[in-house]
Amino acid sequence: MTQANASPRYSTTALTPIGTLFERLLGTESFAPFASGRPNLPIATWQDENTISIEIDAPGVKSDDVSLLVHNKDLTVSWERRAEKREDGVDTRTYGKFEQQFRLPVTADESKVQATLSNGVLQLTIPKTEQAKPRKIEVKTA
Repeated sequence: MTQANASPRYSTTALTPIGTLFERLLGTESFAPFASGRPNLPIATWQDENTISIEIDAPGVKSDDVSLLVHNKDLTVSWERRAEKREDGVDTRTYGKFEQQFRLPVTADESKVQATLSNGVLQLTIPKTEQAKPRKIEVKTA
C-alpha cells in the first residue's frame, strides 16, 4: 500500500488547558504558549529561583533547521521537518512547518536564552533577571 501525501496526525485535546497550566506553574504572569498555524507539539515547562526551562519534542529535527527569535518578551521557536521521498510503504510520522510562540514573563532575561537539541528534544533555558531572584535581607539590631 502506497501512502503519498499522508496528513500529519495531531491531537490538541490534551493541550487545550495549557494556558491555565502555565499560569498555575509560573504564577500570575501569563507564560502560556500560543500557536501560529499548526497545533502545538508536546511541551514541558518549569521554573526555579534562577531559570525558566522549556522542553519541546522535536523528533527528527536537525539543529540547523531550528530558528529561535526573541523580541520584546516574545519568544518564537520554529523549524521545518521534510518528508523523505519513498516509493512504497506507509509513513505516519509528522512533517511540515512548526512554530510555537511564548510570551515570556518580565522576570525572564531574554538576552541570555540558551538552546540545546539532544535526542529529539529541544531544551530552552531562560535565566531570570537579577532583580527577579530572591535575596536575603539582613535584619539589624537597633
